[in-house]
Amino acid sequence: LGGLWVGFEPAGGDPDRIYRPLKAELAGALRGGEWPLWSDRLGLGAAVAAESHIAAFYPPNRLFYRVFDVGFAYRALMWLHLVGLSAATYAYARSLRAEPAGAALAAAAFTFCGFQAIHASHEPFYHVIAYLPFALWRAEVYLERGGAANLAWTAAGLGAACLLGHYQIQMWTFVLVMATGLWRVLRGESRRGRLWGLAAASLWGLALAAAPLVLSAGLAWETGQYARTAEERMYYGYPPSHWFEAAWPLLTRGLRTGAEGGYWDRVATTGYEAAFYVGTVPLIMAFVGFCDRRGGRGAGMWKLITPATLLLATMPYWAPKLHLAITAWPLVGSFRCPSRHTLTASLGLSLLAGRGLDRAVSGRAFWSGWVGSAIWAAASIAGGLAWSRGAGVDLNAGTSGLPPGLVWTLAVWFLGLALTAAWRVRLAPAWTAVVLALGELVTLYYTGPTHWGWAIEVPRASPVLSNLASKPSLGRVAGVLDDLPMRCGIATGSPYLGFRLAPEQTLMMMLAETARAANNPEPRHWLRRYGVSHAVWDRPAAILEAAQESVIELTDPALDAIVKRQSDTAARRVWRLVTLEPPLPFARLAHRVNVVGSKAELAAALTSEVDPDVVWTEAGDRFAAARLTPSASTPDLARSATQSGLDREADAVLAWDGRAALVRHAGACALVIARLHAEGWSVRVDGEPAALGRVDGGLQCVEISGNGVARVDFAYQPWGFRVGLIVSMLATILLAVVIFVGSRKVEPGRVLSNVRRRFTRLGPRG
Repeated sequence: LGGLWVGFEPAGGDPDRIYRPLKAELAGALRGGEWPLWSDRLGLGAAVAAESHIAAFYPPNRLFYRVFDVGFAYRALMWLHLVGLSAATYAYARSLRAEPAGAALAAAAFTFCGFQAIHASHEPFYHVIAYLPFALWRAEVYLERGGAANLAWTAAGLGAACLLGHYQIQMWTFVLVMATGLWRVLRGESRRGRLWGLAAASLWGLALAAAPLVLSAGLAWETGQYARTAEERMYYGYPPSHWFEAAWPLLTRGLRTGAEGGYWDRVATTGYEAAFYVGTVPLIMAFVGFCDRRGGRGAGMWKLITPATLLLATMPYWAPKLHLAITAWPLVGSFRCPSRHTLTASLGLSLLAGRGLDRAVSGRAFWSGWVGSAIWAAASIAGGLAWSRGAGVDLNAGTSGLPPGLVWTLAVWFLGLALTAAWRVRLAPAWTAVVLALGELVTLYYTGPTHWGWAIEVPRASPVLSNLASKPSLGRVAGVLDDLPMRCGIATGSPYLGFRLAPEQTLMMMLAETARAANNPEPRHWLRRYGVSHAVWDRPAAILEAAQESVIELTDPALDAIVKRQSDTAARRVWRLVTLEPPLPFARLAHRVNVVGSKAELAAALTSEVDPDVVWTEAGDRFAAARLTPSASTPDLARSATQSGLDREADAVLAWDGRAALVRHAGACALVIARLHAEGWSVRVDGEPAALGRVDGGLQCVEISGNGVARVDFAYQPWGFRVGLIVSMLATILLAVVIFVGSRKVEPGRVLSNVRRRFTRLGPRG
């Protein structure tokens, strides 16, 4: 993993499309001394802290992104969390009585397994996964020894995981911690009261992350994130037809279309979501671990959990109705991709492999598992050959004409079986098995679907982004760049987030694509209102005839490597930087409000014209603007104002910094902000609370009365944030106190022993 320190990183895809841009926003907010609760650079604006991928409350993020460059901080944190994952898995395996070499094998297998290889581009995954074995390890320590400090460490692991967001893997972490306690109590290996202690630790962990959890829960409710459709819950499963992959992982990587499209569409998943292997040597030793009948903490539990989670991962294919019924339960359906259940199965196989690499295993159990793994390998190779000849499977043809990876697989299995047999008869040390496993797993890790390459510095390395960054007046940038412009401090018009987008955000993206595909003035009216000034496309754009627009065609190797490419697009693309019609100002004044009766009428009105002095609103929207609405008594407010000695032409927004505006006005007017009207926003006019309206299909608006110069202050305070922050702070203080006091605690028996020894030395006179 040392390449991360010198710039060798997951390149393109989600790291550049979403994670590093969000971290650039986090870095800017931290250096400005602010909480990154909201960002105006994500389309019409988004509640980034609630969206959770930014992980704004996670202490290492707050330190690294405040101090270091975004690219270096991203790589350094990836290295630290992967090393932490390996160390935590080792510690957890040791707590389950694995030998040092066996624990190292478990750590290697879990750190570089197939799940980790395909999700190396998903920052929340490898960050959160590190806390899965950590929390289980601390739970084991607490169940054995008790103590408030051990309980606090368990809560710390659970809380840190929740601070990282995404919340899917965290669900399994909490479930497995409680399952560990229940298993130990039912087997009489721990006190019953300590199960309640783990429940308390779970609540404590939630309290530590109360602030982001409250924000995310509110946003999920607003956007309908909880209401997943049946289709969403069924997609991205693990195909049962890939059962051979644990023994032959290179075969499914050999599809001609890569990790997406073609075959993957037919099995309703992608190669970025479905991969299941732990390495050849770990798989051999996992068979041995399954055959081992020795008692011991956790072994029986993982023998049950491993196949159970594999069944969950494949259930959409063989029992779809049962899968839909199970995912209808509270929280269970939040694990959006069924194939991600293979994470728990991978951990189970890794731990059983560590248990198998132990000379205390009986000869009968070892050779039974060894022979069983050899039979599984032979069956998997036969099954893989049959699959490769199946209908619809289009593999890359190798020079030898053999299916992809067959020679490699045969060689590694031969070495693995020979080495483990040699270890058993004491002809090779156990650590040679760990070395062979690491060699195979690291090779698979760096040659998987995640593209690894040298860091690309933006905007310096990108002609398109450099051109955009040099423009003096720039609005939002639509097109195919997703969140990438945020790395340059530019607002994106095509936001890419993990949560569902607001309808207005989706509409803006659709309008931009419509404007590209057809020379139609109607979508442009919307884009002008939404503040879109430029667009970047890697396909021809039918907008070259408009006099207000210009197109620059550039080659850009940086964008070629970073931006997602359609299957019918050449690897070396021509990039089109389009300057659209000048958008309306981000903050502008309007003097007329037209009210329509339905969304259809509103859409028709907004499509037909753009008048900066007019705003449109639907009846029922929260905006009391009667004084601005044309009526029979005041058909022309501008003329009335002039006759009263007021000069409407002098009305202007004198200053705007994103949160406050100075407005010079003569009579009633409306201040329109090209920002999403969302829950949590409030406004004050000259210090007094005012109503925040929704106009022009979703933008913010506030009415200003009287005349003169008014100060308008906008504030974003999402529901429950203050309470959540207080709860998190109190839980953190309690955590620090308990750990500090617990670490300095001296056992009473040791104190009495020391006193007795001192008095013995003093003798009778003393």
